[in-house]
Amino acid sequence: MKKTLITTALLLAAITAVAQTSEMTVFTNERPIGRIIETQEEIIAKQYMFPERIYHSYVDTIAKTITVQLRKQKNNKKWNNKGVIIFYDLSNEKVNWSKKISYQKNTINQSGSTIILTDIGKDKSYLLGAENGKSLWEINRYINIIDTIANIGIGYEFEAIKRYNDVFMLEWIDLKTGKTLWKKEFNKEYGVNEIFKLNDYVWMIVADGLHTLNVHSGNFWSYNAVTGKKKYGRMIAANAAGIALGLFSGTYLLTAGHDLVRNVASNVCSDNTGIYFASKERIARINEDNGTIIWSCPLQEDLTSKSFLFTDNNHVFMVNCGYAFMGNRLIDYGTPFFAAYDKETGEQIFFSTINITKNPILNFKIKDNNLLLLFKDRFMKYSLSDGAKIIEKTIDNNEFGELRGFVGNSVYIDIGNSYLANLIFSDVSKNFIFTTNNRVLIFDDELNYVGDIRAEQLYIARLRIGDYLLVMQNNKTFILDTDNKKVMEIDTILNNPVLIGDKLYSIRESSFFEIDAANLIEQLQSIQNRRRDVMANF
Repeated sequence: MKKTLITTALLLAAITAVAQTSEMTVFTNERPIGRIIETQEEIIAKQYMFPERIYHSYVDTIAKTITVQLRKQKNNKKWNNKGVIIFYDLSNEKVNWSKKISYQKNTINQSGSTIILTDIGKDKSYLLGAENGKSLWEINRYINIIDTIANIGIGYEFEAIKRYNDVFMLEWIDLKTGKTLWKKEFNKEYGVNEIFKLNDYVWMIVADGLHTLNVHSGNFWSYNAVTGKKKYGRMIAANAAGIALGLFSGTYLLTAGHDLVRNVASNVCSDNTGIYFASKERIARINEDNGTIIWSCPLQEDLTSKSFLFTDNNHVFMVNCGYAFMGNRLIDYGTPFFAAYDKETGEQIFFSTINITKNPILNFKIKDNNLLLLFKDRFMKYSLSDGAKIIEKTIDNNEFGELRGFVGNSVYIDIGNSYLANLIFSDVSKNFIFTTNNRVLIFDDELNYVGDIRAEQLYIARLRIGDYLLVMQNNKTFILDTDNKKVMEIDTILNNPVLIGDKLYSIRESSFFEIDAANLIEQLQSIQNRRRDVMANF
């Protein structure tokens, strides 16, 4: 491969200014960023160079635009509180608009082409026009969720961020006009756990139980439940600090009072039979259409904590983890247990208490009709059939580090000759577990330790490009063909790569890179076809 050295003067002469406003100029340059491994042919990317480091970005894959927030870093690596938003048109290669912001007062929330600018100092939110960045309307509500399909925003009064009231008013706002369509008051004595879309039309609010809103009809239903416990009275300062952090980071939490434990509740588990939810006092199956209780089974309040539900054809299973939250801090709370209930009647099938304290369940997975539970210093195997404990093994944390989680299916390992294999599928008889000392421990199905892998040896899959896979390791990026063989190498890590049509985009520091993915695929297919032709001739 021929390496090209360009002096600063030549580089500045070579690059082209593609867009400029009165405040901002963006330059482009074509540069090699990697190579085809077999031929050493260079991979060329188009580089968009912004005047400052890119702090946050949002790529609209439909409109083919990117919104970047620029922010300087000081010599001590701390971020400057002043910055600039640039809205850039990738198709026409121009800056549509730019706007100065203060990171202490302003946040950007974007989904699709909808851009909401929040000004905390003025207690205002503004809808910005994509063409010129001007305000189309303003509202004295904080909008934290945007539903582009229904074209609504979900938000609440700014005062709700700052006070500890046990109730709050949630509003659904028409994004065309900024007018409130529906509003509903909810209890939040134990905080708001999450707000998410249950299906195309219905939003779910998890706050002191479950509540839904149908965005077409405006119909609500509620299932009230206790999801915390008033327990402590010493967290005023810490919780107030958490709110302040939220204000300055843009992570606004509708917190509960300072003196309680929160999130003593499960995930919202749903299938075609209904919604399953566990709280501090009970587990229940709920009719998704109207919120009526189909069945309810009491739980032992002194044991319950944060929990997770999952189902099979006949049962709903509950893994009670033994932790909860106070403010934003995880605390030991309750006692771990594993239980199962009949999906039709709610009858308890088994209840297995795990008699360890101050050692919560960190992770779990299902394998071969068994449940594997992971703690920081041990893991256990339980039967899904009767809840009986099959095996328990402890780990020396001084030697191995603390256990953290099971390896997922996005992790790959080199198996020689530039071929990779999915780690967990490379040997399904093994269990792979991350630890705090940068290792992956390997255990057989009897939970015996059989070896380990250094984490830096592994590759993380980040994106599919057609039938091909983009993986990363350390400061390198590779593209694998359909046989999981490395065929392209990129010299730098691609941060948050996004595929838009036939273009691959990524950000690094103050640059935004564009790679012709269609051309990459054509080259990959040609390489793979040649290899197969060679093999066929043997």
